[in-house]
Amino acid sequence: MRAHYQSDMRTQSGTGPIPPQELIPSRWVMDAQLTYLITPGVQLKTVAQNLTNNNYMVSRVPAGLRPGIPFHIMSGITWQW
Repeated sequence: MRAHYQSDMRTQSGTGPIPPQELIPSRWVMDAQLTYLITPGVQLKTVAQNLTNNNYMVSRVPAGLRPGIPFHIMSGITWQW
C-alpha cells in the first residue's frame, strides 16, 4: 500500500499566496501493489492506482488543466530465465 500527499502548488514561480489561476490544490492518492512468486523465475504482479478514484489536477500548463490518473488496475506476469 502507498499513500502519496502533494500539498498546494503553483504553476508559475512566485511567493506569497497562490492566485487561483495558478493553483494546483493539494491531494491524497492511494495505490496498492501485490506481487506473488509462482516459481523462482515467474512472478504475478497486480497494481491498482488511485484506489479512491479521486478527481485531481496535476498541471495547468502548457495548454490548460491536466487531470490525474483515474482508478485502474494492471496485471502482468514476469518471467526471468
